[in-house]
Amino acid sequence: MSDEYWIQEAIQRPGRVREYMKRKYGDEAFNKDGTLKISYLKKAKKEVKDPSLKQAINLAIRLKRMNKKTKKKKKHVKVVKPKKPKGSVKRKRKRKR
Repeated sequence: MSDEYWIQEAIQRPGRVREYMKRKYGDEAFNKDGTLKISYLKKAKKEVKDPSLKQAINLAIRLKRMNKKTKKKKKHVKVVKPKKPKGSVKRKRKRKR
């Protein structure tokens, strides 16, 4: 696979962290939209003894942070119109009657 699909190669057992969190902490570890809470991921990272599961949790934390960064970049994009210099503005003259 090419370099742009490195995440698919990095995730060897999809759903592994989700299953572990569901078994260990239940529904408390999930947000309303079904994503994992970072606080519970960090808590699980400290408690886990299995090194491969610990790596999977680290990857989940990293991917969660990457997702937040991309969302922030998309939200704050503004289209800025260039300002005209002050001398180029034409003023309307009032007519004398």
